[in-house]
Amino acid sequence: MPIFCEAETEEAIRKIFHYAFHERAAGIPTGGIPKVHFERIGPGVAFDVLGQTVLPIRLEHGRLPILGFRVGDLAYCTDVSRIPEASWPLLEGLDTLILDALRHEPHPTHFNLEEALAVIERLRPRRALLTHLSHGFDHAPTEATLPPASVWPTMVSPWNFEPPPRGIVQMTDDR
Repeated sequence: MPIFCEAETEEAIRKIFHYAFHERAAGIPTGGIPKVHFERIGPGVAFDVLGQTVLPIRLEHGRLPILGFRVGDLAYCTDVSRIPEASWPLLEGLDTLILDALRHEPHPTHFNLEEALAVIERLRPRRALLTHLSHGFDHAPTEATLPPASVWPTMVSPWNFEPPPRGIVQMTDDR
């Protein structure tokens, strides 16, 4: 199985899961040890996976540099607290933005709701989905605080398998 990552991430995986990379690991039957190989990627350099072009985008998770990903007109940016200036142009022209919004209060390694809404306002995707929401969000009170016809968090918990109503996570086109 390929693992697409930067050198620092590969190094961390090799340390944490050292048993999977020991020379004796190759002789262990499949199922006991993961059989993986690393594919090096970097910010701003597109690569292909299963016929799709994926563009890694530099983001920050506190002081830790991480990657978000753009596939066509969809971008997935979670565990993010800051978007470096050089990365903003790579996020322009999105149809769908999936974005971290951990809680109402500021957090050192994640966008809070206010910060996520500011990113959405700057990028103006057609649709935005908020993810990585904590238990601190109560749907109705949170929805009441959002700008009209803007974006609403998707509130699907492991105990509630009902999808959100159609359109609840869409931004309007009349901006």
